[in-house]
Amino acid sequence: MIRLLSIILTLLAIPLLASTELPTPPDGYSWKPILEGQSALLIPEGWHFKSQHGKSTDGFFVSKEDIEKEGKFDTGLSLNLIRDVKKSTQYTPTQYSIGMMSQIEKEKEVLLVDSKDAGPFKAITIRYRDVKQGLPDVVIHNLFIANDQTGTLWFYMFESPEREWESAWKIGDTILSHLLIETEI
Repeated sequence: MIRLLSIILTLLAIPLLASTELPTPPDGYSWKPILEGQSALLIPEGWHFKSQHGKSTDGFFVSKEDIEKEGKFDTGLSLNLIRDVKKSTQYTPTQYSIGMMSQIEKEKEVLLVDSKDAGPFKAITIRYRDVKQGLPDVVIHNLFIANDQTGTLWFYMFESPEREWESAWKIGDTILSHLLIETEI
């Protein structure tokens, strides 16, 4: 297990309003406003976007494969924005994130762990190898961004088959290094 001294993450935690201009995206990417323009995700050229909305959780997916056609993806990002975490779990978003991370540490081959405070956020990262018999090994990079003030958890999960991880992570790292997150959600 590797413990990084500093997280590979740049939080651009700025409020985004309809009148706010998004920063210029990196070459080969475009911004996808989410949550009625209050936040945004980077989308690589040629990749696909899907969203699902529930009562207390919104799901957003950025994938190499077309989820609509294939029903799943192998390489991509899932974001679950979970509101009122304590109401449904009895834990603060930070406590819930630490509990999820601890469970992963018990069950998986952990490759990286890190944490950092950034403004109102507590960011926790864990990367691990997921091995299932009869299936290709997958590397999964989880980023939990907990806002205990608002009770919200931003749960990012970038995954790729291990054999493609090196090239896929260049994209995943770019996406996760350019997060535009509304601090009041």
